[in-house]
Amino acid sequence: MAFTIRSAAERDLTAVAHLHQRSRAVAYAGFVPVAALEAVPVSSMVDYWTERWRYESDTHQMTVAAEDDEVIGF
Repeated sequence: MAFTIRSAAERDLTAVAHLHQRSRAVAYAGFVPVAALEAVPVSSMVDYWTERWRYESDTHQMTVAAEDDEVIGF
């Protein structure tokens, strides 16, 4: 697998939110009830990352790993 590490762009936020949602489900499996994890819709994660981008993009850098145009890590 070949991938690129690059600075994130605003267009990446939806993919980051989906990855974050999936990683939470795996990381907290067995510790947090599945229903609680599923109670947070991916749209809320998109809103979270969009808001965070709005406030932090001038002072913080997000990096993503991308395979072709698909974000596979952040």
